[in-house]
Order: sequence, then C-alpha cells, then structure tokens
Amino acid sequence: ADWWVAGPYTVAGQAGNEILSTEFPPEPGGADNVEWRRQRPPTDPSEAWWVDLHATMRGDNRAGYLLTRVFSPAAQKARLELGSDDGLKVWLNEQLVHENNALRGVSPAADQVDVELAEGWNTLLLKVTNNGGGWAACARFRALDGGKLDGVYAELGAKP
Repeated sequence: ADWWVAGPYTVAGQAGNEILSTEFPPEPGGADNVEWRRQRPPTDPSEAWWVDLHATMRGDNRAGYLLTRVFSPAAQKARLELGSDDGLKVWLNEQLVHENNALRGVSPAADQVDVELAEGWNTLLLKVTNNGGGWAACARFRALDGGKLDGVYAELGAKP
C-alpha cells in the first residue's frame, strides 16, 4: 500500500516504548497542521509488504505515523493483520482498534484484530514507535477466515 507519513515525534528522556501512550498531533482529535509527506516505498519489490520508517525519518526513541485510505465495496467484517517494529497503535476511521507496546522485529500478521470496514473509503492510521534498531510496520485486510477480501484495496488519496 501507499502511505503518508508524519513525524518523527519524541519526548526528551523517554524511550520509544514510553511514548506509545503520548498523544501527538496526527492522532484523532489532534492538530490540523501536521506535515504529511509521502513514505518512500521499498526498492525491492519482494519487500513491498513492509514499510521501512528509517527510509523517511531515521532515529531511535521516537514515534511516527502512517496514513492511508482503504476502499471496501460494502460494509463488512474483516481481519486486520499487523506487524510492527517496535510498538503499535492503530485507528480505523478514527476509532482506536488495536494497541501493542511491543519490543520486536516486524513480522506479518503478528497481531490480528477483527474490525468493521465501512462501505466506501475508510482511513487507516498507524502509530509506530522505535526504541532502537529496525523501525518498520506492515498491515493488510483479510476475510475473517484469512482469505482474500474481494474489492478491498488501499490508495494514498489526496494529501491530508
């Protein structure tokens, strides 16, 4: 998927896992003057599933945000499969649907949460924290049984 990215955000003297609960401007109800820019896609097509936040904003003990739009041809239940390096908070249509203050490498579908997609365009917002080392995330929507969701796709859309 294509993503908009904002950040990095830091709090002096706090590690990445200590700022997952800190509300920064991109979060729902936050500031309108967030500087969103296009996330650089992986150069290797085999790595298209993951987003490397170091490609856009290198560093440790920080948080970054990823935003995209997801189209669903009908209102439907779906499984959101997520991976992150390190911590992760997820909003779907401005509703918090998942949080995991993990210290880990990114792995597809490490976290799975059942959600409800609205008919038409949905917004997906990820907050990803980094303590050190790699800094990445991945996300995809699947049917509740793990199969493909027909007609569901992500698109960057206009700059927020």
